[in-house]
Amino acid sequence: LSAGFICLLFAQCVYYDVIFLGAMLAAGALIAIRRQQWKILWTMASIGLVAGASLLIYLPFIHRVPEYLPFCRSPFFEATTLWNGLVDALAARSSANPDGPNGPQIWIWIALLLAGIIVAVIMQRTRVRQTPKLEIASTSANPQRSDLALFCVTSMVLAIIGYSGFLLKLQFFLQPWYYVEILILCAISLDGILSASWPTLRPWGLVRIGFLAMMMILNAGSAWAEAHTRRSNLDVGAAFLSHNASAGDLIVVQDAWEGITFNRYYRGRAQWLSVPP
Repeated sequence: LSAGFICLLFAQCVYYDVIFLGAMLAAGALIAIRRQQWKILWTMASIGLVAGASLLIYLPFIHRVPEYLPFCRSPFFEATTLWNGLVDALAARSSANPDGPNGPQIWIWIALLLAGIIVAVIMQRTRVRQTPKLEIASTSANPQRSDLALFCVTSMVLAIIGYSGFLLKLQFFLQPWYYVEILILCAISLDGILSASWPTLRPWGLVRIGFLAMMMILNAGSAWAEAHTRRSNLDVGAAFLSHNASAGDLIVVQDAWEGITFNRYYRGRAQWLSVPP
């Protein structure tokens, strides 16, 4: 019941959370099938059904295509757009230098993903060789570790495939924060795979801390530049319009979130609205 309630809340946070939830439930169901724990299998299926059904209340809104949708969609969206968006998200370039070099972050992540998948596959082969009998499997820690690796790699791969398909269907202008949740899932999954393969390796904790420090150092330059870069010029535009727009004018601000900042600084007499409202 507690797991079902948490999954229900998770599915209600963002639309695409249901993709990640489905990937994790499918991975858990795969483990339950391998262990022949049918009660857990049906429990996970029930959790997924309830969480998925909770999204039905949004179907009328999803089917009604908003008239401002073309403002959000890219007319040149293709598969390479996903790659370029991921590179931008990982490079974390400063907005003062948007065309700067990408850096090695993307290749570090790809190397980690490939290493995690390879380690997880090797652990499945080792499990089969080391536990030919059910009695041995029940008393050995290896099956539990291999099951953890299988759960993590299945969750990660299914989530990547599902979320990529979602973004291809959506075709929105990609923002770096679109990739945050999938990167978090990949990081947790990789940590689970590598921890399961070397559970008693003491330096593993230090390796994780060292990797975190290295990634922070790689992004330190762009973070410093971003901290000293002006994030918006809406106050300048609002000040200009406050002095030059008359009462009979109409000011149109593109994007609703820009309207929040514009409303903070605008002191003129002309009416204004944002698109979308």
